[in-house]
Amino acid sequence: MRADGMRQARRQSALRRLALQQRGVVLVLVLWMLALLTLMAGAYGYAMRNEARQTAHLVAAARARALAESGIWLAVADLHHAPEKRRRRADGVPQSLRLDGHTLTLRVEDEAGKADLNMASPELLREIILRATDLQAEDATRLLHTLLDWRDADHHRRHLGAEDAEYRRHGLDYGSKDGPFNTVEELRLLLGMREPLYRRLRPLLTVHSRQTGLDPRVVGKPVLQALSSATEQDIAAFLATRKDGAGLSAADALPALPGLDRRHFNGSGNRVFQITSKARIARGAAKLTAVIH
Repeated sequence: MRADGMRQARRQSALRRLALQQRGVVLVLVLWMLALLTLMAGAYGYAMRNEARQTAHLVAAARARALAESGIWLAVADLHHAPEKRRRRADGVPQSLRLDGHTLTLRVEDEAGKADLNMASPELLREIILRATDLQAEDATRLLHTLLDWRDADHHRRHLGAEDAEYRRHGLDYGSKDGPFNTVEELRLLLGMREPLYRRLRPLLTVHSRQTGLDPRVVGKPVLQALSSATEQDIAAFLATRKDGAGLSAADALPALPGLDRRHFNGSGNRVFQITSKARIARGAAKLTAVIH
Protein backbone atom coordinates (compact mmCIF):
# COMPACT_ATOMS: atom_id res chain seq x y z
CA MET A 1 0.00 0.00 0.00
CA ARG A 2 2.87 2.27 0.87
CA ALA A 3 4.43 1.71 -2.62
CA ASP A 4 1.10 2.50 -4.28
CA GLY A 5 0.88 5.72 -2.30
CA MET A 6 4.34 6.77 -3.39
CA ARG A 7 3.57 6.07 -7.01
CA GLN A 8 0.38 8.05 -6.72
CA ALA A 9 2.23 10.98 -5.16
CA ARG A 10 4.85 10.94 -7.92
CA ARG A 11 2.12 10.83 -10.55
CA GLN A 12 0.35 13.81 -9.01
CA SER A 13 3.62 15.73 -8.78
CA ALA A 14 4.32 15.06 -12.48
CA LEU A 15 0.82 16.20 -13.39
CA ARG A 16 1.29 19.42 -11.43
CA ARG A 17 4.59 20.11 -13.21
CA LEU A 18 2.97 19.45 -16.60
CA ALA A 19 0.10 21.76 -15.73
CA LEU A 20 2.57 24.49 -14.71
CA GLN A 21 4.48 24.07 -17.97
CA GLN A 22 1.27 24.28 -19.98
CA ARG A 23 0.21 27.43 -18.14
CA GLY A 24 3.64 28.92 -18.88
CA VAL A 25 3.30 28.15 -22.59
CA VAL A 26 -0.19 29.68 -22.63
CA LEU A 27 1.12 32.79 -20.87
CA VAL A 28 3.90 33.18 -23.43
CA LEU A 29 1.42 32.75 -26.29
CA VAL A 30 -0.91 35.34 -24.74
CA LEU A 31 1.98 37.79 -24.34
CA TRP A 32 3.02 37.25 -27.97
CA MET A 33 -0.55 37.79 -29.14
CA LEU A 34 -0.78 41.01 -27.10
CA ALA A 35 2.51 42.23 -28.57
CA LEU A 36 1.35 41.38 -32.09
CA LEU A 37 -1.98 43.13 -31.60
CA THR A 38 -0.19 46.20 -30.19
CA LEU A 39 2.13 46.26 -33.18
CA MET A 40 -0.78 45.92 -35.60
CA ALA A 41 -2.70 48.70 -33.86
CA GLY A 42 0.37 50.97 -33.99
CA ALA A 43 0.95 50.25 -37.67
CA TYR A 44 -2.72 50.89 -38.45
CA GLY A 45 -2.65 54.17 -36.55
CA TYR A 46 0.56 55.23 -38.34
CA ALA A 47 -0.96 54.36 -41.73
CA MET A 48 -4.12 56.31 -40.91
CA ARG A 49 -2.09 59.36 -39.85
CA ASN A 50 -0.08 59.15 -43.07
CA GLU A 51 -3.22 58.88 -45.16
CA ALA A 52 -4.73 61.85 -43.34
CA ARG A 53 -1.59 63.93 -44.01
CA GLN A 54 -1.51 62.86 -47.66
CA THR A 55 -5.17 63.70 -48.08
CA ALA A 56 -4.62 67.12 -46.52
CA HIS A 57 -1.63 67.67 -48.82
CA LEU A 58 -3.64 66.68 -51.91
CA VAL A 59 -6.51 68.96 -50.91
CA ALA A 60 -4.08 71.85 -50.33
CA ALA A 61 -2.35 71.19 -53.67
CA ALA A 62 -5.72 71.16 -55.46
CA ARG A 63 -6.72 74.43 -53.82
CA ALA A 64 -3.39 76.02 -54.71
CA ARG A 65 -3.70 74.87 -58.32
CA ALA A 66 -7.24 76.24 -58.54
CA LEU A 67 -5.97 79.55 -57.18
CA ALA A 68 -3.12 79.60 -59.72
CA GLU A 69 -5.58 78.87 -62.54
CA SER A 70 -7.69 81.78 -61.34
CA GLY A 71 -4.60 83.96 -61.65
CA ILE A 72 -4.11 82.85 -65.26
CA TRP A 73 -7.68 83.82 -66.13
CA LEU A 74 -7.40 87.15 -64.31
CA ALA A 75 -4.37 87.98 -66.44
CA VAL A 76 -6.13 86.84 -69.64
CA ALA A 77 -9.12 89.04 -68.84
CA ASP A 78 -6.80 91.98 -68.22
CA LEU A 79 -5.06 91.45 -71.58
CA HIS A 80 -8.39 91.98 -73.36
CA HIS A 81 -8.30 95.64 -72.34
CA ALA A 82 -6.46 98.32 -74.27
CA PRO A 83 -2.79 98.60 -73.20
CA GLU A 84 -3.30 101.89 -71.41
CA LYS A 85 -6.16 100.41 -69.34
CA ARG A 86 -4.45 97.20 -68.24
CA ARG A 87 -3.71 96.71 -64.57
CA ARG A 88 -0.62 94.61 -65.26
CA ARG A 89 2.29 95.46 -67.52
CA ALA A 90 3.47 92.76 -69.93
CA ASP A 91 7.18 93.24 -69.19
CA GLY A 92 7.74 90.27 -66.88
CA VAL A 93 7.75 92.21 -63.61
CA PRO A 94 6.08 90.05 -60.91
CA GLN A 95 3.03 91.54 -59.24
CA SER A 96 1.48 90.21 -56.03
CA LEU A 97 -2.17 90.35 -55.07
CA ARG A 98 -4.50 88.83 -52.52
CA LEU A 99 -7.20 86.50 -53.73
CA ASP A 100 -9.56 84.62 -51.45
CA GLY A 101 -7.27 85.44 -48.53
CA HIS A 102 -4.17 83.94 -50.17
CA THR A 103 -1.12 85.33 -51.95
CA LEU A 104 -1.00 85.16 -55.73
CA THR A 105 1.96 86.30 -57.84
CA LEU A 106 1.43 87.04 -61.53
CA ARG A 107 4.03 87.69 -64.19
CA VAL A 108 2.93 88.63 -67.71
CA GLU A 109 5.50 88.76 -70.49
CA ASP A 110 4.96 89.88 -74.06
CA GLU A 111 7.06 87.41 -76.03
CA ALA A 112 8.03 90.22 -78.43
CA GLY A 113 10.41 91.39 -75.71
CA LYS A 114 12.56 88.26 -76.05
CA ALA A 115 14.77 86.97 -78.84
CA ASP A 116 13.06 84.37 -81.03
CA LEU A 117 15.20 81.25 -81.43
CA ASN A 118 13.88 80.65 -84.94
CA MET A 119 13.74 84.20 -86.30
CA ALA A 120 16.24 86.36 -84.39
CA SER A 121 19.23 87.61 -86.34
CA PRO A 122 22.54 85.81 -85.74
CA GLU A 123 23.97 89.11 -84.47
CA LEU A 124 21.32 89.39 -81.76
CA LEU A 125 21.68 85.75 -80.72
CA ARG A 126 25.46 86.02 -80.57
CA GLU A 127 25.30 89.12 -78.40
CA ILE A 128 22.88 87.42 -76.04
CA ILE A 129 25.06 84.30 -75.80
CA LEU A 130 28.24 86.32 -75.34
CA ARG A 131 26.94 88.80 -72.80
CA ALA A 132 24.55 86.62 -70.83
CA THR A 133 27.11 83.87 -70.20
CA ASP A 134 30.77 83.65 -69.21
CA LEU A 135 31.78 82.11 -72.54
CA GLN A 136 34.80 83.40 -74.43
CA ALA A 137 34.21 84.84 -77.91
CA GLU A 138 35.17 81.63 -79.78
CA ASP A 139 33.03 79.42 -77.52
CA ALA A 140 30.08 81.81 -77.92
CA THR A 141 30.49 81.64 -81.70
CA ARG A 142 30.67 77.84 -81.54
CA LEU A 143 27.41 77.69 -79.60
CA LEU A 144 25.80 80.18 -82.01
CA HIS A 145 26.88 78.17 -85.07
CA THR A 146 25.57 74.97 -83.44
CA LEU A 147 22.24 76.71 -82.78
CA LEU A 148 22.00 77.98 -86.36
CA ASP A 149 22.87 74.52 -87.74
CA TRP A 150 20.10 73.09 -85.58
CA ARG A 151 17.41 75.46 -86.86
CA ASP A 152 18.30 75.65 -90.57
CA ALA A 153 17.01 73.07 -93.06
CA ASP A 154 20.30 72.18 -94.73
CA HIS A 155 23.03 69.71 -93.75
CA HIS A 156 25.94 72.11 -94.33
CA ARG A 157 28.00 72.55 -91.20
CA ARG A 158 29.06 76.06 -90.26
CA HIS A 159 32.69 76.69 -89.41
CA LEU A 160 32.29 76.00 -85.68
CA GLY A 161 28.84 74.40 -85.83
CA ALA A 162 27.58 70.83 -85.61
CA GLU A 163 25.62 68.57 -87.92
CA ASP A 164 24.78 64.88 -87.52
CA ALA A 165 28.37 63.63 -87.70
CA GLU A 166 29.49 65.82 -84.79
CA TYR A 167 26.67 64.58 -82.56
CA ARG A 168 27.51 60.95 -83.37
CA ARG A 169 31.19 61.64 -82.71
CA HIS A 170 30.26 62.70 -79.18
CA GLY A 171 28.29 59.48 -78.59
CA LEU A 172 24.80 60.96 -78.96
CA ASP A 173 22.01 58.91 -80.53
CA TYR A 174 20.53 61.93 -82.36
CA GLY A 175 21.79 64.54 -84.75
CA SER A 176 21.13 68.14 -85.68
CA LYS A 177 17.40 68.75 -86.05
CA ASP A 178 17.63 70.84 -89.26
CA GLY A 179 14.31 72.41 -88.38
CA PRO A 180 12.84 75.13 -86.18
CA PHE A 181 12.83 74.98 -82.40
CA ASN A 182 9.48 73.90 -81.02
CA THR A 183 10.33 74.95 -77.47
CA VAL A 184 13.12 76.83 -75.76
CA GLU A 185 13.83 73.62 -73.82
CA GLU A 186 15.24 72.13 -77.04
CA LEU A 187 18.35 74.19 -76.35
CA ARG A 188 19.34 71.46 -73.90
CA LEU A 189 19.88 69.12 -76.86
CA LEU A 190 22.46 71.33 -78.54
CA LEU A 191 25.97 69.96 -78.65
CA GLY A 192 28.00 71.81 -76.04
CA MET A 193 25.00 73.17 -74.14
CA ARG A 194 25.47 72.84 -70.39
CA GLU A 195 22.76 73.27 -67.80
CA PRO A 196 24.24 76.46 -66.24
CA LEU A 197 24.36 78.03 -69.72
CA TYR A 198 20.79 76.99 -70.43
CA ARG A 199 19.53 78.50 -67.16
CA ARG A 200 21.13 81.84 -68.05
CA LEU A 201 19.77 81.90 -71.58
CA ARG A 202 16.27 80.55 -70.89
CA PRO A 203 14.65 83.81 -69.64
CA LEU A 204 15.93 85.76 -72.68
CA LEU A 205 14.58 83.53 -75.45
CA THR A 206 11.28 82.47 -76.95
CA VAL A 207 9.82 80.59 -79.92
CA HIS A 208 6.64 82.69 -80.07
CA SER A 209 7.52 86.23 -81.15
CA ARG A 210 8.36 85.37 -84.81
CA GLN A 211 10.42 88.55 -85.10
CA THR A 212 14.04 89.24 -85.92
CA GLY A 213 14.41 91.85 -83.17
CA LEU A 214 12.97 93.02 -79.87
CA ASP A 215 10.03 95.31 -79.14
CA PRO A 216 11.43 98.09 -76.90
CA ARG A 217 8.00 98.72 -75.39
CA VAL A 218 7.86 95.33 -73.70
CA VAL A 219 11.47 94.14 -73.38
CA GLY A 220 12.04 93.08 -69.78
CA LYS A 221 14.72 93.57 -67.19
CA PRO A 222 16.61 90.28 -67.82
CA VAL A 223 17.12 91.12 -71.52
CA LEU A 224 18.17 94.69 -70.74
CA GLN A 225 20.64 93.42 -68.16
CA ALA A 226 22.10 90.98 -70.67
CA LEU A 227 22.38 93.39 -73.59
CA SER A 228 23.52 96.60 -71.87
CA SER A 229 26.18 97.74 -69.44
CA ALA A 230 23.63 99.78 -67.49
CA THR A 231 23.34 99.60 -63.71
CA GLU A 232 20.31 98.20 -61.91
CA GLN A 233 19.28 101.76 -61.08
CA ASP A 234 19.50 102.87 -64.73
CA ILE A 235 17.36 99.94 -65.87
CA ALA A 236 14.82 100.49 -63.09
CA ALA A 237 14.57 104.17 -64.03
CA PHE A 238 14.02 103.30 -67.69
CA LEU A 239 11.33 100.75 -66.86
CA ALA A 240 9.54 103.26 -64.61
CA THR A 241 9.65 105.90 -67.37
CA ARG A 242 8.39 103.43 -69.94
CA LYS A 243 5.57 102.36 -67.64
CA ASP A 244 4.42 105.95 -67.37
CA GLY A 245 4.42 106.19 -71.15
CA ALA A 246 2.47 103.03 -71.93
CA GLY A 247 1.16 104.50 -75.18
CA LEU A 248 4.62 105.15 -76.64
CA SER A 249 5.41 104.04 -80.16
CA ALA A 250 8.22 101.53 -80.67
CA ALA A 251 10.50 104.31 -81.97
CA ASP A 252 9.83 106.53 -78.93
CA ALA A 253 10.35 103.65 -76.48
CA LEU A 254 13.91 102.78 -77.56
CA PRO A 255 16.00 102.36 -74.40
CA ALA A 256 18.67 105.02 -73.89
CA LEU A 257 20.95 102.72 -71.90
CA PRO A 258 24.75 102.51 -72.12
CA GLY A 259 26.21 99.68 -74.18
CA LEU A 260 22.91 98.85 -75.85
CA ASP A 261 22.86 98.19 -79.60
CA ARG A 262 19.68 99.93 -80.72
CA ARG A 263 19.67 97.99 -84.01
CA HIS A 264 18.32 94.95 -82.16
CA PHE A 265 15.19 96.83 -81.09
CA ASN A 266 13.16 96.67 -84.27
CA GLY A 267 10.28 94.41 -83.28
CA SER A 268 6.65 95.20 -82.70
CA GLY A 269 4.06 93.69 -80.37
CA ASN A 270 2.38 90.58 -81.71
CA ARG A 271 -0.03 89.74 -78.86
CA VAL A 272 1.63 86.53 -77.76
CA PHE A 273 1.97 86.50 -73.99
CA GLN A 274 3.44 84.14 -71.45
CA ILE A 275 1.63 84.21 -68.12
CA THR A 276 3.13 82.72 -64.97
CA SER A 277 0.90 82.36 -61.92
CA LYS A 278 2.23 81.30 -58.52
CA ALA A 279 -0.19 80.57 -55.69
CA ARG A 280 0.73 79.90 -52.07
CA ILE A 281 -1.63 78.77 -49.33
CA ALA A 282 -1.06 77.44 -45.81
CA ARG A 283 -0.09 73.89 -46.79
CA GLY A 284 0.41 74.01 -50.51
CA ALA A 285 1.76 75.92 -53.49
CA ALA A 286 1.33 75.75 -57.25
CA LYS A 287 2.95 77.33 -60.29
CA LEU A 288 1.33 77.40 -63.72
CA THR A 289 2.59 78.83 -67.00
CA ALA A 290 0.44 79.47 -70.06
CA VAL A 291 1.21 80.95 -73.48
CA ILE A 292 -1.70 83.01 -74.81
CA HIS A 293 -2.00 83.86 -78.53
